[in-house]
Amino acid sequence: MNTTELIRLLRTAEDFNTINNRRDEIVGLIPKVASMFDYDQNNSYHPYDLWEHCVRTALEIPKALWDDMLFLAALLHDIGKPESRCKGRKEGDTESHYYGHPEVSKRIVEEEIVPYLGISEEEAERLIYYVEFHDDHVGFKPKHLRKHFERVPLTVFQNLMLLQMGDAITHDTEKPLIQERYVTCKALYEGKAAEIYQWLAQNGRN
Repeated sequence: MNTTELIRLLRTAEDFNTINNRRDEIVGLIPKVASMFDYDQNNSYHPYDLWEHCVRTALEIPKALWDDMLFLAALLHDIGKPESRCKGRKEGDTESHYYGHPEVSKRIVEEEIVPYLGISEEEAERLIYYVEFHDDHVGFKPKHLRKHFERVPLTVFQNLMLLQMGDAITHDTEKPLIQERYVTCKALYEGKAAEIYQWLAQNGRN
């Protein structure tokens, strides 16, 4: 399998098994994904193992989306979790936690995966951006979004919101924090981000 074939698979698959049945081929292209296979996240926010969570996130990305990199980012966004696993900070917490995993995922994608994908520099920058900020706690305050708008175009930030929405859906959606995250990202994707972007362009301040 090459990168083009993987993207085609992610764009056209309708269910988990369609992708999972070809995971050995995917490992041939990206060996590091094997670390996600059957990986129990041991966390009440996650009903799926790590691999299934990431595949299901990719399945949530709209098929007609213009950016191939978002499909790859969805598949790879949590690849740093096995290296980030740690105990909770509260006494008696028996769940596993993954503090700082976006940064670890970014490093793995940037250093161990991108060099072998055969993608352009611009595509690599978008892929790394999506992975780095897939868990960023966004809000509606201009000062919270300025760092994004200074780095990427509005359309790329809107793609990030799609990734965060897909990520949220594949968590335990009964959790209030997950519901709030989804609602916020949906509002930003559907128009709130454009409104804030225009406000910043006109005012040039927080």
